[in-house]
Amino acid sequence: MSSILAPYQKAAAAIPVASRVLFVILTAVTATIYTYKLHSYELLLERDYRGHPTKVINFNEIIVPSIQLIPRYAMHNIWVLVTAIFAEISVVGYIGSSVILVAGSKYCHRIWGSAEELFKFVFLVGTLTNLMTVLSVIVLTMISGNVLDLTKPLGGGLCYAMGYLVLLKQSIPEHSVNVFRGSLLLRIKDVPFAALCGSLGMSVYNRNFYPVLPCWLSLITAWAYLRFYQSTLTDPQLPQPNDVVGVLRIQGDASDAFAFVEFFPNVLKPWLGPFFNDVYELMCVMSIVSAFNEESVEQSNARAAKRGKNKDTSERRRQVALKVLEDRISGSSE
Repeated sequence: MSSILAPYQKAAAAIPVASRVLFVILTAVTATIYTYKLHSYELLLERDYRGHPTKVINFNEIIVPSIQLIPRYAMHNIWVLVTAIFAEISVVGYIGSSVILVAGSKYCHRIWGSAEELFKFVFLVGTLTNLMTVLSVIVLTMISGNVLDLTKPLGGGLCYAMGYLVLLKQSIPEHSVNVFRGSLLLRIKDVPFAALCGSLGMSVYNRNFYPVLPCWLSLITAWAYLRFYQSTLTDPQLPQPNDVVGVLRIQGDASDAFAFVEFFPNVLKPWLGPFFNDVYELMCVMSIVSAFNEESVEQSNARAAKRGKNKDTSERRRQVALKVLEDRISGSSE
């Protein structure tokens, strides 16, 4: 029995404690929602004297305003901005969010080496995304007049899923992934825009603000945090100012490759670039963000180039190792 469980125990041991904590929170919140809905379903279900149901109740339409992000009740239960980060209402959603949360948080922990920074990223991006989503839905509902949108639950794993994609674009933008069994080769830096287009298509099909609204807001929130506010320690092997030796604490990422316009296709950049620059200058004037100086931009560009070079070297080494392994296997089989 122990030999059967050994691979799973080894895989679980490789998951950081912070990732396990997030997974436990996701499971606890989702289980609480399901339990509450099941209890409410039993109370709402009307039965005859024989115990047979006489009234049809749609289980999926039962909401939990004290945990889920319901725009109509969110401002009265402000804590749902946090709990809704982990609020899933379906088995598929829970499984998908579990995989994304564990894999993404494991990667974040490996990049940053800090559980505190991981928690800050997930909770800050998730909470701000939920807050802006609620406010946006309320405004859009007032314009459209569709009151039903105020009673539909929002939140869930989209808020941190898009955040992880932003982090991947920052750390390994030129890395490629095979999609549809190798029929499509997609670079990491193009994945966030592809995800946004997919969410837009789903929203148009469902005639709803979800999921395109939280996807866009999550991308903007995660990018703004990583671009201007995150404080991290640099790798001593990465380029640093001449007067600094060892580890340096830096704030944000001023590299040109991580500019917001780089999330969009090249054909749109000539039109979007000037607009984003004007927004950036306005934010600097309003003291929302601090302007980058030339030295910080140059150092960030050098660190970004060094990161990409290290990733390319690691990828080449991995490909060579796989080729050697394949040659050995084919040689032994002969």
